[in-house]
This record gives sequence, structure tokens and C-alpha cells, in this order.
Amino acid sequence: MAGRLYPQVWLAIWEPTACFVYFGLVAIGGAARKEKHDAVSARIALLEHSQRLEREIIEISEREQRRIGRDLHDGLCQYLAATGCAAAALRADLLRQDLAREAAVAEELAELLQNGVVQTRDLARGLVPVPMDEAGLPFALEGLATSVARL
Repeated sequence: MAGRLYPQVWLAIWEPTACFVYFGLVAIGGAARKEKHDAVSARIALLEHSQRLEREIIEISEREQRRIGRDLHDGLCQYLAATGCAAAALRADLLRQDLAREAAVAEELAELLQNGVVQTRDLARGLVPVPMDEAGLPFALEGLATSVARL
């Protein structure tokens, strides 16, 4: 009503009311848009966080596989190889004492232990992911072909 003259009173009330309603709708629409934008941003942040967690889980899993592979190779394989050497030495001692039948059993035991070493080494190699450098995949495929041919 700021100094304007209206021919009817209801027009003097209608104009400010219409302005307030318009600005109210704009404010409500802006708030809804901001809320939607915040929800989308939160969803994106959640997806990024879940992807980061997935990558961490994969890294931890691969690290644990490498550790188990190393433990098998450096621990169990060495133990089986040492036991196989002891069985071979036993075989030699039994042959020196003219105990051929017992020496054959010791030789069979040494062969079984050697097979255990090979199987454990293959298992350890299977746990370690193939390195994806220039020689990684061809080297791994060659090893697989050799292993299949041997079996």
C-alpha cells in the first residue's frame, strides 16, 4: 500500500498476499531442491565409501592370500623337503645294511614326500595372484601348462 491508491480494498490486500504466496512457494521449492541435492550428495558419498571399503577388503584378502602362500612355501614345503631328505638318507642307510625291502619302503616314502612338496608348492602358487606386468601372465600360463603336463 506504499502510497499507491487502489480502486478497491480487496486489490490492496490481494497484491501483497500474492507476493507473499509467490515468495513462499519459491522458498518451499528451493528448500525441496536443496533437500534433494543433499540426499543425492549423501547417496554419492555413501557409494564412494562402500567402493573404498570394497577395495580395502580386496587388498586385505589378497594380502592374506599372499601370506598364506608364503607360509605354505616357506614353512610346510621346507618341512616336507627336509623330511624327504631324511627318508632318502634312511634309504641309503638301509641299502648299506642290505635291507632292500625296507629301503624300497623308504624310497616310496621319499617319493610321497616329494609329491607333497610339489602339491604344496602348487597350492601356494595358486594362492598368490598373478602379477600383471609384462612377464606375469605368460609366465603364469607357462607354469600352468607345465603343471598340467606333469600331472
